[in-house]
Amino acid sequence: MIGLVTETAIYHWTVSDTMSPPQKIFDHHPMLASAQTINYHVTLDEKWLVLIGILGNSTNPSAFKVKGSMQLYSHDHGISQLIAGHMASFAKIKQDSHQKPTKLFTFMVQTATSAKLHIIEIDHATPDPPFVKKAVNVHFPPEATNDFLVAMEVSKKHGIVYLVTKYGFIHLYDLKTGACVYMNHISGKTIFVTAEHKATNSIIGINKKGQVLSVNMDEQTIIPYILTMLNNTELAFKLASHAILPGANDLYVKQYQQLFQSGQYREAAKIAANSPWGILHTVQVLSHLSSILLEKGELNHLESIKLACPVLQQGRKQLLEKWLKENKGCCFFEELRDIIHLHDMMLAVYLQASIPIPNMDIACFAETSQINKIVLYSKKNGTEFVTQVINDKGGSMMDIEQVVDIFMSQSIIQPATSFLLDALKDNKLEQGLLQMCLLKMNLVHAPQVADAILGNEIFTHYDQPRIANLCKKA
Repeated sequence: MIGLVTETAIYHWTVSDTMSPPQKIFDHHPMLASAQTINYHVTLDEKWLVLIGILGNSTNPSAFKVKGSMQLYSHDHGISQLIAGHMASFAKIKQDSHQKPTKLFTFMVQTATSAKLHIIEIDHATPDPPFVKKAVNVHFPPEATNDFLVAMEVSKKHGIVYLVTKYGFIHLYDLKTGACVYMNHISGKTIFVTAEHKATNSIIGINKKGQVLSVNMDEQTIIPYILTMLNNTELAFKLASHAILPGANDLYVKQYQQLFQSGQYREAAKIAANSPWGILHTVQVLSHLSSILLEKGELNHLESIKLACPVLQQGRKQLLEKWLKENKGCCFFEELRDIIHLHDMMLAVYLQASIPIPNMDIACFAETSQINKIVLYSKKNGTEFVTQVINDKGGSMMDIEQVVDIFMSQSIIQPATSFLLDALKDNKLEQGLLQMCLLKMNLVHAPQVADAILGNEIFTHYDQPRIANLCKKA
């Protein structure tokens, strides 16, 4: 998608469809009519858009010499909000214990006496707790007191916002904490255009000299740098956890031990589960943790998944089976069954007794050749579950004829009829033999049902002369 900014409106042009004209998205705010547009950002879902402009501040000599204005537009609500600010961008971060990613709007406001980076949440998703908004001071060196922001990009992997100034300085800030990670001078000429550099999860830009510059964090040294130069253990730990960066092994072990020794077992479990490269994924740690947590009560949704994943990844399914057979009351939900299904089909089948999920249960029986169990399952839960599997949007998980044979071998006529009526409802040519089977079965065992099917002309691809002869006999 290409964004086109004119004097009066903003348009989006889809690159993949060159025949369609640019589509108008929203009108320019009147206050931005005389401003110089310097940037434009859009969220991935195109629900939020921000246009950034600057203009000289000649009316108030005591104010900052460059005035920044931003038009924040909500596509869902169709309204704009004018915000004082020199640069902005959008971000999305994953926070511990949150079910959904947190969507953020980050922007910079500069006055004659201060410069602040603001980080706020947009589109809050319940039941996750709200993001605590940040407003942190951005410091400029003494030789650049009149400097101002000209670009802002966000590293999705690292959760770092890159700020670039007119005088060629770059500032790196952590989105979760608002802490300054790094600052340096990178260009003697103004950088006038930037973009996210996806290959390095950083920023790339061009200055007025025509030089292309790329600035990125060294993943091997950034955590030791934060620990030694910034002396910020919290920032190092959070950044290492978020982006899976090396250099924080000792921090994980130390924090895990502190939490465990203080009786904060659930917090210790989160640290163990989230530790990179399996630092705390040892059988001893996981077994000990699970035993303690189960003694205190059943595992919740997140804890079940967090503890089960590393166990299965290490091929230690015996440990998981032990938890199940001890009947400790673990909360194994559908997501956990999905995960177990990928690692061990038989264990997933074992779980179906405590967590019935029809689509998965029947697929598991079929994949493990336990076909007869499908009959027992359908008797207990109703044939509509088997029908769900056959009619699954992603494609049938099993053969219709195989299911019918099972029903017929057990002389289960009525459920077989219900199943076939639904499975054959599209009246496909290739299902002519199954239509024959349905009609023959009911002409023998339930002539009135067969008469109703024929009378409603539901099917047309069966052997009509043969069925006519059977009708005479019936």
